[in-house]
Amino acid sequence: MTLHTRIAVLEPVPVKELFDWINTNLLGALNPRSEHKELSDFDIDHFRATQTGEKDERGVLIGERRWIPNGDWEYTNAPGQNFQAWHWIVYRPDGPLTPKQLYYDSEHDETEEEVYWASNEGEEPYLHLANPVAALMIHFDTAYGFKGKLGGGCGSLHAAYIVKLADWFAQRGVGWSWYDEFAGDWHGEDLSALTKPYGEAHGCFGDPELGMADLPTTP
Repeated sequence: MTLHTRIAVLEPVPVKELFDWINTNLLGALNPRSEHKELSDFDIDHFRATQTGEKDERGVLIGERRWIPNGDWEYTNAPGQNFQAWHWIVYRPDGPLTPKQLYYDSEHDETEEEVYWASNEGEEPYLHLANPVAALMIHFDTAYGFKGKLGGGCGSLHAAYIVKLADWFAQRGVGWSWYDEFAGDWHGEDLSALTKPYGEAHGCFGDPELGMADLPTTP
């Protein structure tokens, strides 16, 4: 199991410059194996149109499988390099990655419609934000079992990443928002939410002071 943290960057920035800055200053990856590629979606309509009704040895219907480029591009570090986090950025060269705000409906499908619903019985219905309007999306993925030098876990490591990136964005006047996978909420630019307790039985997302000890020392 892993913690997958997303940071939405609201205005355009030089993507490769940001990708390299994160590798150097947050991961200490000076010469990582990385890729720059266009992403694609499975063509389910073509697969269904080419099905013959026959099944393979696993009992799966046989059809022609193909993938269609979807216009999203990705800078990504190759996995398996023993970094503390797998890191990638998704963007579109021709415009924003998510031009409209997306919400989750009660079936947890993404929609542009503002649908109010309650997650738990007895609570007031509210909007469940899936993705804010964003030029690009930064991703970090770290195993739940991560333990840092001062005992911080994966949440504290990602909290340190968020604090450092907040400074990078502030220097350039760029808006951003971070996603808390533990709580399932977007927190905008609110850094206080990193250490805000979830409740009596839970901790917080993470302590950035603990995570800072696991970042590389840079001039």
